[in-house]
Amino acid sequence: MEPTEKSPILQQTLDLKKHRKGPTSHSEFTISTFMDSDEEQDQPTRPHRRSGIFRKRARTVKTFFLEQVLQMSNLQKCKIVILVVAVVTAAIIFRSKPEEEHVEPPHGALPYSVGPGETITVSVGKDSTTHEYVDCWLAFYPHHNLLPEPHLVGSLQFDLEGDVGTANPRLLDKHTVEVNDKTADEAIKFMLDGKGSIKQHESHMKITYNVPAGQQAYDLAFTMRLHSLPLMVRYQEAIAAIVLAGVYVLIIFELVHRTLAALVGSFVALAAISLLKERPSLEHTISWIDFETVCLLVGMMLMVGIFSKTGFFEWCAVRAYKFSKGNVWHLVLILCIGTAVVSAFLDNVTTMLLITPVTIRLCKVIDLKPQPILIAEVIFSNIGGTATAIGDPPNVLIISSKYIKRYEIGFGEFSLHMAIGAIFAMIAAIPLIWWLLRGVLVQQPHQATGIRNEIRVWELSIKKLALHTEEEDILKEKLRTHIAKLQEELEEVQAEEGDGEPVDIAELEEQYQIKDVPLFIQCCVVLVVVILLFFLQSVIEGMYLDLAWISLIGSITLLVLSGHNDMEEILAEVEWATLMFFAGLFVLMEALVELGLIGWIGNQTTKLISEVPKDNQLLVAIIVLLWVSAFASAFIDNIPYTAAMIPIVVQLSESLDLPVRPLVYSLAFGTCLGGNGTLIGASANVVTAGLVEQHGYSITFTKFMRTGMPIMVLSIVVATVYLLIAHVAIGWNCPCGPF
Repeated sequence: MEPTEKSPILQQTLDLKKHRKGPTSHSEFTISTFMDSDEEQDQPTRPHRRSGIFRKRARTVKTFFLEQVLQMSNLQKCKIVILVVAVVTAAIIFRSKPEEEHVEPPHGALPYSVGPGETITVSVGKDSTTHEYVDCWLAFYPHHNLLPEPHLVGSLQFDLEGDVGTANPRLLDKHTVEVNDKTADEAIKFMLDGKGSIKQHESHMKITYNVPAGQQAYDLAFTMRLHSLPLMVRYQEAIAAIVLAGVYVLIIFELVHRTLAALVGSFVALAAISLLKERPSLEHTISWIDFETVCLLVGMMLMVGIFSKTGFFEWCAVRAYKFSKGNVWHLVLILCIGTAVVSAFLDNVTTMLLITPVTIRLCKVIDLKPQPILIAEVIFSNIGGTATAIGDPPNVLIISSKYIKRYEIGFGEFSLHMAIGAIFAMIAAIPLIWWLLRGVLVQQPHQATGIRNEIRVWELSIKKLALHTEEEDILKEKLRTHIAKLQEELEEVQAEEGDGEPVDIAELEEQYQIKDVPLFIQCCVVLVVVILLFFLQSVIEGMYLDLAWISLIGSITLLVLSGHNDMEEILAEVEWATLMFFAGLFVLMEALVELGLIGWIGNQTTKLISEVPKDNQLLVAIIVLLWVSAFASAFIDNIPYTAAMIPIVVQLSESLDLPVRPLVYSLAFGTCLGGNGTLIGASANVVTAGLVEQHGYSITFTKFMRTGMPIMVLSIVVATVYLLIAHVAIGWNCPCGPF
């Protein structure tokens, strides 16, 4: 196959040659250098020799794998053995458990009815001689809305009693479900502890409908299923924590790619659910994936990939460098503040999808390492996204929650409260980001950057080559030899040039222009419409398009307008590893919810706050919610954590008679700013890391954490001071102003 001008690798090589200054000893080195030797060997093969060639290739593959095993270190061998054992064990558990049928009501659910003040008894424990926990599923009948007021008041008291039929039956566990319009719209799940006393036909549950004195109420109809669980379920939170810790060990120490770590972790977590409860069905598991986020990413990646072919990102990079007058720190400050402002009105994932290619092109043009600047940008993107109700996914979840809507916290009120704290956090983060990056914002020698970029291109070429043919092995070996020569030359150039030389802005302006004006106009029109719709869909009622649909429709429109027929080239712009990571992460986090880890965190937070004296409960609630949410969101994806914490925050406000607004803002600040703590704390972080890898760079977990964690802590301190002054000292706990 002859290389052509359309070849992405060859085109990058040509661009690198234009970028580098001065001749080099390998200036004529192209893909054709490798192809010459392959063409000499690509002669017609006689039929009687083909079987010998196949046997030779089989021996080559076998030899290759043996050599790979022998070259592995003991750590690599242990890692592979542990991962294989974990996956095989999970597969065996999956094989031994039947798949649940995810329907509501689930099979086995029975209808019940209880009147005000009455008690009914339900048998528990049949065929449960080896089970010590009871899993309860409860749903009210929907016809309650047809009843006159008052229709749903009071509470249902569930008392699990053991040793029934003996002289001393005893209470094993109990649970209370509030009966009102809020609880009647969705299924309720809870678990009761049999404390080792559940035996066949020797336990039952008493259900009492308690109604406040003087309140009129009707008979309460509901559907309920009782499902016995094994004794091991009492350790489900610990098992979930171990699975999560294992995933983090794989990611932090880079034992495997983060995508593989998320996939293995999610599979092991599903196996744990199967062992302790019921095996989730495939349809149920897939429903845990947030396809709105995945489709949003696919659509935006396609549009950005087409847009990159116009030369706009390089042109924009040169203009940004010119505007900063060649000062690197001023340039970083402009990029960070601009990213924060855009993220306030456009979700931070989309913002980073647009700003990351510009930053990478800019750093290549002015000979800077892009990773530190991109880390700073995504941190400011998360801070900026905190400022409004649409800037960060946790804020969107909070403002759209039915629990929060009851308190009439509108878009404007929420954004006003959050924006003030976000501005203070951003101001405080600017000097810290300068101090953290002061030693790495140094321009590299110009020619050395060109050689380094060429090394990166050839390394990417090696990764994209398969291992199926002998010819490809020969090509890879030649590429490695050439990379070694480039690395030697790089050391010589760095020794000669020393510090980076000044960049000629006029030369850059002449070199980097818009290459395809018609395509540029088409991309601008489509992107402007898409971004406008992103903003309008959150403020205009009756617009039944979410972010994912807008993104997909925009990408399809741009594909039609641009007339691209090479779909493989376009689809190569999609970062599939990032999408797979998100899929695995969503399943993993929902599995942690099923195993009770996130609920346990919320319950412990509530318990800690409730033990504080009444006069200090609001102060303690703000601090605890803010800091627990921040560190939980840093290590647990903030989307499922926020979804689990919203009803807990509302319940905390009602049970302790605390104003709900400061608690809601504490949760929002904690989940949004906490995403800066680690690489997988926020979706924007993961997207940026994936795009960087696509360009041959790398943002590791520890590299991100060294910058992100200090800024997270500082911003949470600022948010704490702001919330305490606004809601404890001043008492700004109502929709009106603070005074």
